[in-house]
Amino acid sequence: MTSEGQCFVSEPQRMRHIVSDMRQGVARTLVSLTQAAFRHLRAMRWHHYVFLCLFLGAALQHLYDLGHLYIAPWDEAVHAVVSEHLALHPLQPTLYEIAALPPPYPTDWTSFHIWLHIPPFGMWASALSMRLLGDTPFALRLPGVFFVLGGMLVTYLLGRRLFHPIVGLVGAAFAGFAPYPLLISQGYVFGDNTETPLMLLTPLAILALVWGYRSGRYRWLALAGIFQGLCYLTKGALGLAPTGVALALIAGEWLFRREPGWHRLGLRGIVAFFAPVLLIIGAYNLYIMRAFPASAKLESSLWRQNFFTSVEFWGRPPDYHFTRYLYMLYGPALALLLVGSLLVVTYVAIRRQSRADLILAAWNLALYIPLTAAVTKTPPYTYAAVPAWGLVVARALMLGWSSRSALARAAGLGALLGAALTALLNGTSLLARYTASYRVIIVDSTQDYSLRSRVVPYLLTGAISLAATLLCYLGILAIRRWRASGSAARPLPAVLAKISGSPKDDPRAGLERRAAAFLMLASLLILSAYWLNFDFQAVSVRHTSAMPQTLGVYLASHTPANATILMDSDAPLVRNTRLMIMFWAHRDVYSLDVYPNPSVCAAEQMAAAKNSPFYVLADHPVPGKTVGGIASWTLLTPTCP
Repeated sequence: MTSEGQCFVSEPQRMRHIVSDMRQGVARTLVSLTQAAFRHLRAMRWHHYVFLCLFLGAALQHLYDLGHLYIAPWDEAVHAVVSEHLALHPLQPTLYEIAALPPPYPTDWTSFHIWLHIPPFGMWASALSMRLLGDTPFALRLPGVFFVLGGMLVTYLLGRRLFHPIVGLVGAAFAGFAPYPLLISQGYVFGDNTETPLMLLTPLAILALVWGYRSGRYRWLALAGIFQGLCYLTKGALGLAPTGVALALIAGEWLFRREPGWHRLGLRGIVAFFAPVLLIIGAYNLYIMRAFPASAKLESSLWRQNFFTSVEFWGRPPDYHFTRYLYMLYGPALALLLVGSLLVVTYVAIRRQSRADLILAAWNLALYIPLTAAVTKTPPYTYAAVPAWGLVVARALMLGWSSRSALARAAGLGALLGAALTALLNGTSLLARYTASYRVIIVDSTQDYSLRSRVVPYLLTGAISLAATLLCYLGILAIRRWRASGSAARPLPAVLAKISGSPKDDPRAGLERRAAAFLMLASLLILSAYWLNFDFQAVSVRHTSAMPQTLGVYLASHTPANATILMDSDAPLVRNTRLMIMFWAHRDVYSLDVYPNPSVCAAEQMAAAKNSPFYVLADHPVPGKTVGGIASWTLLTPTCP
């Protein structure tokens, strides 16, 4: 019965009405979102479209073959195993879970039980990804792609905020298309997931600093301090570049005159930034010192050794980062341009007392000055400077193009054309495979540490850039005279015609879309030439033997979860093959290349003390009870008294 004026609605009808209303609501929401998206697209300016194209291109490039099965022995295999274990116990970073055998050498970080060699933030990200998507190489590397793409966006916003959209676009192009970040995000070179968070966190910290000093709000400085703390949790002292920028801005308050749009934040600003930094760093170090005192003490001593001594034969001359490594990572076309641009921006920062230029100079110098002073030098140490190099190059070229001096404008264009020309020569010679031009322009002597091998590429690159600059300067003079004679300038290239004219007082007003397109195309051309060079190297290792994966899967299915395996091989194993097998096997694997001539029975007794079943994996006859085998490998339990 129902009361008067009411109609009875059955339960199925009521559910159909609810579902219909939900569908209509979803449809209206989708229509509204689509309309808003189209309105936003119509409102986008040209540089937004350029960035969108760069972003999508970088996403495709970094996702391409991201899940390849090659796990690099240095250092991806180590970090992959630690990430797997962090997925099980996030606050206890371990390399060996059972750790039945002690490390053969007290400082061998590839054999530690508690693994504190690098702070855990990047490995936490990979651990979360593998927890959600499974223990695969794709899940291991996927967070790195997000960090690189996020770094592109933040670098673009930072360059646009400080200078001009063009500067942001070139910085984003470096972050997304430089060959070195590509190889790191895909695990081909040492660094991988312990480096990629710096691509996002470092620009984020500096952007928050900029917003704080531009708005006068302390909460932005506190947020910058949080990002700085996360940088430390990613790479330790190598993540302190934002602190160098913060110190430079603090010094600028005392040394520079007041600048419109920049606030003086004084002591409160210092406290707002450094309080969260010290809180995060202090909490992390206090935790590891209390939870793992022996490992924490050992790692602190290793960091001091890196600065004062040559660790693992990585000792290099003081100039090595600016000569050999810059040449290796960015190619000779960009190496000279990078150093020259940094000198220009540093000079302008001091001469004009420009805080925006001071930020870019401090970003690079905060990394390279300590690394130049340190004895131990490796290429990944400079990873956090990749976006800064792009911003510095674009800023230096923009300064040249907006200068009142025709020579300065020609020099900027000449340097870019010289770099592009060298990149083209490199690409052509790469296809020709070691032609005469390759040996002249690119000195292929990676094992030659002499001063000549480090300086010659700069001299050759400098000669090309100076020649291009001279030609451009003479061409610009001819253009000016032709225009002065009354001839129409319309048939000339728009960029050269613009550069040949008198710049306006505002440097931003002297740049147009065509100039931006020219700069972007030239930058991408240079980066693409070296990306191809690195990609050819990656192809050579991409399709490698599936032995580690095959053995790992076999051990995972034929041994207990708490087993300890010793690899005994007549053939020399690739260094850290055991760690690649550990990734697939989820077992503690040791090998004779790490433990030379061990007593198998003594190793079995140490494993038994840890309640760990002990197995030997051998590719030649070994006394023991056979458990199984795959290919040329036999799994057995040793015969011991």
